[in-house]
Amino acid sequence: MRRFQQIFPVVVTLLVFMTVDAMGASPMEQAKNQLETAIYHGKAASGADTVDKMKAHLKHVINCIEGPEGKAFDSSALNPCKGQGNGIIPDLKAVGSEAAKALEHVQESDSIAVSSLEVSDLDKLHSNIDEVINHLEEAKKALGK
Repeated sequence: MRRFQQIFPVVVTLLVFMTVDAMGASPMEQAKNQLETAIYHGKAASGADTVDKMKAHLKHVINCIEGPEGKAFDSSALNPCKGQGNGIIPDLKAVGSEAAKALEHVQESDSIAVSSLEVSDLDKLHSNIDEVINHLEEAKKALGK
């Protein structure tokens, strides 16, 4: 917890700059910024010590992936990607074929994340979250970031 308290101000500052940078950015740049935020929240979910905390961060990841128009978007949960774009999936779709491989990874990540909200076993949930993170990181690599 202490480590989180130490890095939280730095992360918030970074996210503010990423949000400002995303204004007027291309869909590709918006998707890249949102991927960074989603990966951060995925890692926070993986590092959580209870199922409830893991799922709370997982909802943040889903909100970043899907954007406000997404089927599984949860308006009662934080959307840490607000202001960074329209959601990773919509922004990658706007990029087109150049982002096809990244889009596949993000869609797989979304599918795993959404289904994981029904998981109550801590170890299984942790494993699923690690898969979500892996797919998001592969998407990031596919975009050259």
